[in-house]
Amino acid sequence: MSVKDVIPNIINEIRKPSRTYDVKIIGKPNVGLYLSGEEYNIRKLVIDHFPGSVKNISLNEKLLNEFLYLSKELKLDNNTYESLKTALKVTIKRIKSNCFMSSKSLNYSYIYESLEYKSLKFTTDYLKNINSHINSKEEILILVTQLIGRRATFLDEIISSNDEKIINQIITQTIKDVKKYFNIQIDKSLFSKDIRLHIKHLINRLIFNIKIKTDIGLDISSQFPFAFELSKVLGSNISKVANIEVSKDELNYLTIYFSVYLERLEQNLNDIKTIILITQEGLSVKKLLINNISNIFGNTININTIDRYEDLNNIENDYDLIISTIINRNSTDKVIYIDNPFDRNLLKSKIEQFLIYKEYLIKNNFRKPIILDFVTESDFYIFNDNLYYQQYIDYLADELIKENKVTSHFKYKLNKREKKSNTVTGHLGFPHTGYNGDDICIKIAFLNTQCLDYKDLKIIILVATPDSMKNEYLLIKIYEEILSIASNNYLISKLQNHNNFQDFSKTLIEEMSE
Repeated sequence: MSVKDVIPNIINEIRKPSRTYDVKIIGKPNVGLYLSGEEYNIRKLVIDHFPGSVKNISLNEKLLNEFLYLSKELKLDNNTYESLKTALKVTIKRIKSNCFMSSKSLNYSYIYESLEYKSLKFTTDYLKNINSHINSKEEILILVTQLIGRRATFLDEIISSNDEKIINQIITQTIKDVKKYFNIQIDKSLFSKDIRLHIKHLINRLIFNIKIKTDIGLDISSQFPFAFELSKVLGSNISKVANIEVSKDELNYLTIYFSVYLERLEQNLNDIKTIILITQEGLSVKKLLINNISNIFGNTININTIDRYEDLNNIENDYDLIISTIINRNSTDKVIYIDNPFDRNLLKSKIEQFLIYKEYLIKNNFRKPIILDFVTESDFYIFNDNLYYQQYIDYLADELIKENKVTSHFKYKLNKREKKSNTVTGHLGFPHTGYNGDDICIKIAFLNTQCLDYKDLKIIILVATPDSMKNEYLLIKIYEEILSIASNNYLISKLQNHNNFQDFSKTLIEEMSE
């Protein structure tokens, strides 16, 4: 094999892993080749895939002894020990080639406070002797990542990509989870620049195992109950991304940020002058509830009580807020439902949720149907074949199974329920049952042809609900919306004219938004 044949093979061998590291090979074999990309990524590529390229670089005896001492002190395995030496050799070679680390890495100040960095500080003097103009703190960053074990992958992502992108992913998932768990749509503006910066520093502390202690003389979770719940949801999503648990002290700090936002919202409590309490609890519990409401809204609040929702019919508009200990399928967005009348923190948390939701409605001018929060374009189907109702149901259930959202047991339960009592009401089919999972799953299908056993059937909405539903109110609202569609022939005929998800969503928002 000639040299000309060998060179392309070598280039291909380099090119394969280089794509993963966002590194490009620039130039032509007969003219000259070089690697282009972030310096950190280039060094990582060489350490991980081409350690042989630096095997001829020797380290002096003093350095080797320092590495041996470090290995014993930190109880390093042999792979980590060898990768540390390789990382230093790659760093030496790159510095000698006048290729230096980007000043961008200085943003990660927690690196320089970490045990890993301090343990490797002895290498900075050696590198300064090679080139006195370098920033040796930055240059040993690639060595630090060799020491931090399971956290290294996430640090690579933070350093080599846009940290704002990662933070946005965390925030987007948090907004979805708050909607799922509390049926509260929060606005992205809640995550201010200060909170985003705090998340970034929190992530750095997690990576480098830097502990903080909150020196606050109050129980944060009691003082700001819903702010603490928000911090737990956010903390959970940070943990999922970083693969490291967020401590209670970190959650307390997040809670303080959210509480500042909620305290600003609580100024809107002054706009609420009249409240009606719906409860069938005894006199003592009723007095406790009234007392707790007064403590939150102030003694000037006007509170009346009734025993039944039916008594609300003609007077609902006379009140700014309705608080109830009774679930009602036809309740409005002005209703705060309390399932434990003795828990004052729960009441305060529910009121905070109400204020967040109210602000969201003001900013967005309407509330879109809740059902749209649980469907995407991939959940929307058009059927052009004449089939029996059961066949349509089986198809939609199989789609959920293929997506690994439910198991075949869900389909079995669905079919068993259908045999017991069919779920067709006029133009709409509403097959639904529970399953062993966490999320509400919805599939929507329109029939362009006639169903073989239900001639008037136009639309099928299949719903899978968690067996242990955390938010019963949310489920009631979804069922309410589906039944509202079923009873609205005009809406069904209008929806049937659309053959894509975007038009369907737009029409649903126009016709059902409040």
